[in-house]
Amino acid sequence: MLARIQAHGASVDVLKAYGLPDIPETEQFYAGGNAEFLKAASSAAHVYGRRLVSAESFVYAGKGYQSTPASLERDANRLIAAGINEIIYHGFLYVYMDRPEPDWFPFAPPVSFSDHFNPHNTIWAAVPRLNAYITRLQYISQNGRPEERYGEYRPELD
Repeated sequence: MLARIQAHGASVDVLKAYGLPDIPETEQFYAGGNAEFLKAASSAAHVYGRRLVSAESFVYAGKGYQSTPASLERDANRLIAAGINEIIYHGFLYVYMDRPEPDWFPFAPPVSFSDHFNPHNTIWAAVPRLNAYITRLQYISQNGRPEERYGEYRPELD
């Protein structure tokens, strides 16, 4: 069995904490999804020899049902550029068949953290094309070899 762990948010050596699981996982929502934060997980994957580094993706506070295919593609590109090579959608939930449209969604307003990715969402028709694009990016990045040219200590991430 493999362990996938989001190691951020604790007062620890972040690089080491991300390096402990089989699959270091970050999330796009935490720390505003800035590249330095996202690279903590991918850096740990490189340092500790982990092949996969994942991210809980496409999460936006207060912007539920505001995603577009273009915004999702932009964010997928940012994740790949930060060294994330396994993008995991946030918001693929089970559907209650006895509820009216748009169905039950735990992150709907007033909490509103992401979109409900299923056939009830208006952007659903674009998801297959987007998934094909993300699949190609992940394939390339999972089968490539990282080339570390320098190291940088970021005490604010500890």
